[in-house]
Amino acid sequence: MEVEIKWWMAALAGMILALVPSLFLWGKVRPRNKNPELLKIAKLSKALSRGRGPLTYSQVRKIEKADPWVVYRVLLKDYDFWTPERQIAITCCLARNGYVEQSIKMLKSSNPVERVQGAELLGFLQSQSGVAPLLEALGDPQDEVRLVTATALKRMNDLNIVLPLIKSLEPPVKATPARVAEILFALGPPVVEPILRAMDGVTEPTRGVLISILGEIGGAGITDELFRALQDRAPHIRGRAAEALGRIGGQEAGTRLIPLLTDSSAEVRARAAQALGEMGCQEALPALQELKQRDEEWKVRASASHAIREMSGRTRKND
Repeated sequence: MEVEIKWWMAALAGMILALVPSLFLWGKVRPRNKNPELLKIAKLSKALSRGRGPLTYSQVRKIEKADPWVVYRVLLKDYDFWTPERQIAITCCLARNGYVEQSIKMLKSSNPVERVQGAELLGFLQSQSGVAPLLEALGDPQDEVRLVTATALKRMNDLNIVLPLIKSLEPPVKATPARVAEILFALGPPVVEPILRAMDGVTEPTRGVLISILGEIGGAGITDELFRALQDRAPHIRGRAAEALGRIGGQEAGTRLIPLLTDSSAEVRARAAQALGEMGCQEALPALQELKQRDEEWKVRASASHAIREMSGRTRKND
């Protein structure tokens, strides 16, 4: 007995048979996220991405129930993409749930990886109680911890950290000048006023560092302090001030620097020559020629020669 197969049944069967290999291959090659931690991170990230301001009750509960490591990973991934209002809402929620205290504890761990994570978390949380531990961590023996700590302090963007940063340069030194300078540069011109107020109450090495920082930042109110520093009895301070004025420039700066070409300190004469060359102060050219030919110190002669070449190159370029 023959069974008649309708044409549409044959066509359907053919289509199914054609799809079987494709379905098999799709099941083999489609991405599968088998890592449960990554799934948790993605889930919390998605939940916190909803909305731009205050958190909902559901979002707060998700943060409270989440593993701290998952929260940490979400902060690293998403923090800079949230609105300021959402950033504040989330960090306040974390602070209420003990994350500041936990981060400080991590920062004191014997494990450098935990110290890095603690510093990063404190940078996100921006709590005043985290400032002192972060300043202490600027002297950490591990480079990565110091780098992340500096980034955390920059993220705080708070002028209240300026004075503690300056104090960290004083004996016993807790932080390298380069790290402190990096943070103060990031805070920008608003740091000038607190730095100027602190000038007279610090040791000579710290004052030298602050003078260099002021020269890099520039801005109003700085040159008077630098002119005063040119008269300091310490050659180190006079040299730093000359260098800073060279970066800032200006006609009065050039007039004040020319007398330093006859300073009793070779370091000061050399730095003054470099500064005048950097400024392109043509009025200093005769004195620089004299310095190049007659100074007894080779580094001073070299600085004067370089300054003259720099000015000559600048003149030809302008012509």
